[in-house]
Amino acid sequence: MGLETKCVAWLDGQVSEGKCQLETEHLSFRGEFKVTVPFASIRHLNAAEGKLSVAFNAGTLILD
Repeated sequence: MGLETKCVAWLDGQVSEGKCQLETEHLSFRGEFKVTVPFASIRHLNAAEGKLSVAFNAGTLILD
């Protein structure tokens, strides 16, 4: 297992508290919804005001 932290995530109008994990080949979030973001699918990253925005093929995941 890689690095793990508790956070709040937003994706496609959904919001949930849960755990974010940084693994070797992907970033995953597990809470009321689940999402796995393969690094190869990431199109843009932005960190500002305590939030990480990850734009990838299926949408934009925001982690606080």
